[in-house]
Amino acid sequence: MRNQLRGILTAGAAVFLVMSCKNNESPEPAPKGEYAEGVIVINGGNFGQNNGTFSFLQREGKTVVENIYNLANGQASLPPEDGRIEGYGEAGETGIILFDHSSTSGMDKAVFVNASTFEKKSELTAPAIENPRDVAVINEKKAYVTNWDVLDPGFSDNGFITVVNPESGTSIKKIDVGQGPENMVLYQKKIYVGRASFTSNQLTIVNTDTDEIVKSLGFDSSPGPVGVDAGGKLWVKEGHRLHRINTSTDVVEATLEAGNDAGKSIGAATLTADGQNIIFVLSKYDESYNEVGSTYVFNTSSPSIQVDAPVLNRVFSALGADPVSKSIYGGVTPSFTQAGYVLRVSPLGVLQDSVKVEISPEGFFFK
Repeated sequence: MRNQLRGILTAGAAVFLVMSCKNNESPEPAPKGEYAEGVIVINGGNFGQNNGTFSFLQREGKTVVENIYNLANGQASLPPEDGRIEGYGEAGETGIILFDHSSTSGMDKAVFVNASTFEKKSELTAPAIENPRDVAVINEKKAYVTNWDVLDPGFSDNGFITVVNPESGTSIKKIDVGQGPENMVLYQKKIYVGRASFTSNQLTIVNTDTDEIVKSLGFDSSPGPVGVDAGGKLWVKEGHRLHRINTSTDVVEATLEAGNDAGKSIGAATLTADGQNIIFVLSKYDESYNEVGSTYVFNTSSPSIQVDAPVLNRVFSALGADPVSKSIYGGVTPSFTQAGYVLRVSPLGVLQDSVKVEISPEGFFFK
């Protein structure tokens, strides 16, 4: 009897020990979806056909999953009819997609999805979203969306930033910033907003704590913030020039010309992952409206931009730097009626490989 009781007590102690260990273990992380890690390619689609798509690439190999938004939401056989895709960002586990519906007023929207699976959670429509252009995530509960507003022939309507809560999929407020707000760069507690040509040609700076405009800087043509380098300086492209801005004083410190041909302009551009170099396209359009030009690398510590030796004799519709692999991704758009390509290039411009994607690759999101 004593031995039987000892056996029962020993077994009970073992069970208690196992249960105690299980209770003390950290909970296993929730499983993520198939799009949790890799590269999202933003394909704008054909102008006027509202057929923007997302492609998903793994960093290794050439496997591509096309049209992942519709695939995740039960419409795998057709491209979306939601609009051109103008931007994508992620706030924690929520992805934010900007759709610009070209043919019908009031159809523009921000769609909130599960960032790992791309399954739709909710959407935000007009009047909170009107002609959206870019999204910048401040934190998990706050993001900015630039909007041109409803357009009239004179582009006289004021643009605005919609402050959204990605977690709830709701609009918090609007910030009036003036005409033509385009792409944004977030640095510390400020957003730098480029504003487009034929409207304002200004770079508007917004404090992300107060949602108030700090100041606006004027330029000769449309300024496009590229990013902040390793030394904390903001670089802005404008025409065939790059401007270096002190982010403490928000004053232009230097203006560097990329060659002396004012007929050319800097298009796609990105900082390398280490913040030391800018890779950019310098191009113009010929008589048949074909873009012609080359791609260059510029070290941000250099006093001048050299354009006598391009790293690649071709143009890209988008450039992005992968912070994980350090590779540069370049979008190639042969036309707006056929599939595009993504070229992967080393930070010094050496071609690594290419992958076929969908129509008009215009941006990348690395995760």
